[in-house]
Amino acid sequence: GELKVLGRLMQNRTDPADAMKLIVKAKAEMWAGAMSELIQRQKLRQSIAAYDTMQFESFQSALRAAYVQLPPGKRGKFQKVVEDSECDVLVAARWLDGSTGGGSSTMASFLASTARAARRNSTLEEAFEKLRPFFASTGSLFKWHVETNGLGFNFLSKWSKPCDLKSALGADAPPPPGGWRRVASEADMVER
Repeated sequence: GELKVLGRLMQNRTDPADAMKLIVKAKAEMWAGAMSELIQRQKLRQSIAAYDTMQFESFQSALRAAYVQLPPGKRGKFQKVVEDSECDVLVAARWLDGSTGGGSSTMASFLASTARAARRNSTLEEAFEKLRPFFASTGSLFKWHVETNGLGFNFLSKWSKPCDLKSALGADAPPPPGGWRRVASEADMVER
């Protein structure tokens, strides 16, 4: 597996970034080769990413700054688009980058504008790519119901949205109108 490959690379004094790149490349080749048929048949969404953690703080600061600049009316749209993307961080970055993307209220219209924003290679997207320089997925082998990009905001519930945007953007980040979405508690359920 990856640990054996990493061990050999480190014994050979391979640069850590080069080692991560090779591991991601090897996984992509395995998925596209020997495992391709199985992955397509079972529609296995798999991804692998390597991060330059030294870039995290600057990316988080830039993401927060872009969010804070949103007018209150667009904050709810931001929350919805991010949650519709399974809390994907790159989707959030692209949405905040794109002036046309920022106005989209549905995932379909957002994805169309995202393609335009991606061609511009926006500043938050560039910062994300510096944070996550190596990435591969099985997304080229079959159409994923929601494409993800290797880094997501935490979910508030065990396995699904809502996204924990408040923690990621900072407790003092202005919430969307109506507040941040949260998981219903038992007390909330009793009140209904």
